[in-house]
Amino acid sequence: MRCGRFFWTSYTGNPDPPNDERLAPMLASDLAGLPPALVVTAEYDCLRDEAADYARRLSAAGVRSEYKCYEGAHVAARGRCFSGRGER
Repeated sequence: MRCGRFFWTSYTGNPDPPNDERLAPMLASDLAGLPPALVVTAEYDCLRDEAADYARRLSAAGVRSEYKCYEGAHVAARGRCFSGRGER
């Protein structure tokens, strides 16, 4: 996924997703004990579904969490805007 590669490159310097739960907590088999979290996405955020899954897993693990998705919104990162249809 082009968008995901952009974010991983921006975050780690490497376009390939890491296999390290310290960089990608969603990889952890157990999320219990993590601090409370507010997970925010936009409707046209290419990582929206992964973020929603993460918030659900946090709640299931007993971690106080809240998920907010801004409907109709696009996500902007580093001055670039992305939508569900690709880069804009």
